[in-house]
Amino acid sequence: MDVLTRDMAQAAEIPRPYTNLNTYLAYKTAGVETLKANVAEIQALAEDDTQVAGSADEDE
Repeated sequence: MDVLTRDMAQAAEIPRPYTNLNTYLAYKTAGVETLKANVAEIQALAEDDTQVAGSADEDE
């Protein structure tokens, strides 16, 4: 299960990343800004994945 209830999160001492729509928007905006700031690295990682996937096809 990927989703924790409030009680499960509290028992595991996992902080909630957001608690309402305003904090959800701030949370999502921060994530998007992080992605935009690292576009080149993300694209390079995607290229690495393609090369690995391509080499697996050659073995078959």
